[in-house]
Amino acid sequence: RIESFIQTDAALNPGNSGGALVNVKGELVGINTAIISPNGGYAGHSFAIPVSIVKKVVADLIEYGAVQRAVLGVVIQDVDADIAKEKKLEKIEGIYVKELKDDGAAKTAGIKAGDVIIKVNGTPVATSAELQEQISRYRPKDNVKITVIRDGKEKEFNVTLKNLYGDTDLVKASDTYVILGARLAELNNEEKARLGIRNGVKVVGLEQGKFMKAGVEKGFIILKINNKPVNSVNDVRNILNNTRGGVYIEGIYPDGVMAYYAFGI
Repeated sequence: RIESFIQTDAALNPGNSGGALVNVKGELVGINTAIISPNGGYAGHSFAIPVSIVKKVVADLIEYGAVQRAVLGVVIQDVDADIAKEKKLEKIEGIYVKELKDDGAAKTAGIKAGDVIIKVNGTPVATSAELQEQISRYRPKDNVKITVIRDGKEKEFNVTLKNLYGDTDLVKASDTYVILGARLAELNNEEKARLGIRNGVKVVGLEQGKFMKAGVEKGFIILKINNKPVNSVNDVRNILNNTRGGVYIEGIYPDGVMAYYAFGI
């Protein structure tokens, strides 16, 4: 997800998304993407994806046929006044690490829950959006230096970024993530206990792909694929990589409603 948009007053209307945002010299600075409007028409605010991110996306599509998304493997929130006081920070800024994925890049590098991320490769990051923008510039297997505050002192970690599956492989156009158009995450014990389930993988994000076309919504928890229990993101990949033809998915939504979806691959 890209959150660090360029906000402008360029007049955008339906059909303008994907157009160029240029400066007074005619140089490309972003790709027009969205507006905030009460009626669907231009209302004074528009947003563009920065060209630095666009270049990386285009290069990925040309070279690999799919966008390479690197992740830290952390659950984060912006530092607020309470966290700043608890951590004795000089400023109310930074990104607080709430949880870490067991096989994630951050945990492997030594970052811990409770750390406050303040820099990526020496570039200060004050908010979650800024951190996500910095990480979006890299691919799985790239090495980055993450600076955190721990016990009142700065510590630096060399982090090898991973993909959504928890490894450093680059995805292909035929990979599960690209086909499904879904970002997946494993459930924690609390989520399993609340729903009374023993296994499952949740959909935390959707883009164009098989899931969206089938009607799957964000928050859906995959329990079984073709009657095979799903315990991890890798289970999803392995099952689908060995499937030809029809796919039948059984799962549950956070409100306890069971749902079933089918599509072909």
